[in-house]
Amino acid sequence: MTIRRLISMPVRTLLGKRADDSKLEQLEDDQMKKDTFRIVTRGADGEIRIRDYDSSEVLLRRHTQVGVDDCSTDLELRGQPVFRGLIGPMPEEDNIIRYESPEVFETITKDWGTPSPPRRRARSRTKR
Repeated sequence: MTIRRLISMPVRTLLGKRADDSKLEQLEDDQMKKDTFRIVTRGADGEIRIRDYDSSEVLLRRHTQVGVDDCSTDLELRGQPVFRGLIGPMPEEDNIIRYESPEVFETITKDWGTPSPPRRRARSRTKR
């Protein structure tokens, strides 16, 4: 079976048996769970600020949309808005779509990429 054929097959067929509509709807709901939008910025005092929104409509009033995500490897992020001045969308947890300011993105990326110093082991002394 080719990949193209698998992609075009209905979910009912991929389940291996004919699913009733309620199970199919539940499966589709489980796949499309990302419903919280998280904006992470840095305040004037240097502290990280995190704000969560229930819909993209509030974000559209506060930020300028410059496009939509069409290349994310997380399929649930495809079609999500891309905003001027924010980096994202990025997946976070099960139902969160994350956007970060460039400063926060740079800081977190540097912290993540910096190797942690190796742990020192305390050796127990043996009696002779």
